[in-house]
Amino acid sequence: MQYLESLPTSRGRAGSDWWFNTLTHSLLLGMVANRWADVGRICETLKTSWLEGPVSDDVPLQYAQVFFLIASAFRTEPMRNVADLESSVARGFPKRPRHLLACWQAVHDRDQAKLDAALVTSLERFKARPSSVLTLHGPTGNLPEAESVIHLAAIHLGLQPATLPDSLADFLITPASIGIGA
Repeated sequence: MQYLESLPTSRGRAGSDWWFNTLTHSLLLGMVANRWADVGRICETLKTSWLEGPVSDDVPLQYAQVFFLIASAFRTEPMRNVADLESSVARGFPKRPRHLLACWQAVHDRDQAKLDAALVTSLERFKARPSSVLTLHGPTGNLPEAESVIHLAAIHLGLQPATLPDSLADFLITPASIGIGA
C-alpha cells in the first residue's frame, strides 16, 4: 500500500505498469489469502484521477478501469464516477475489458447464471489468445488474473463458485488451486 500511496500524481505512474501490476497482484493475493480487510485498505488507496492518462503501453486504460470498478465495491464509500468507468469500458476498443465488465456486472447484479456464462466467454477468449501476445503478467499474461479476482470477489460477496468446464476452471487462481486449504 505504501508504494501505491507514494504515487500522488499521474506523472508518477505514466508509462509504467509497475503500479498497476502491484495493484492487481495485491488484490489477487489478498483475496486468495482471505485477507479481505487488507483488500479493503488497498482499495481505499485508489483514486480515479490515476486513470486520467494512459496506464502503460501494455495495459489498456479500460483494463485498469475494470479493476477500479471491482475495487469500488470493497471501499467504505464507492468511487465517484463508477458509471463513467463502466461506460468507458463498454465503449472501449479492447474486447477483453468488455468481457471482464460483463463478468463484474453479473457479480454486481448477484446473477449467478450470468456470471457463469460471462466467465466462460471471458476465459475462452483468454485461452484462445495467440502465443505471440503472451507476457509474464497483466492483460496479456499467462494467467487470468482479472477473471480470478472477479471470481474470488463474487464468492466473497455471496455468489457460489462459478460452474465452469474443467478446461477453463483450471485457469482460475483460487486458494484450492494453489494448495491453500486443500
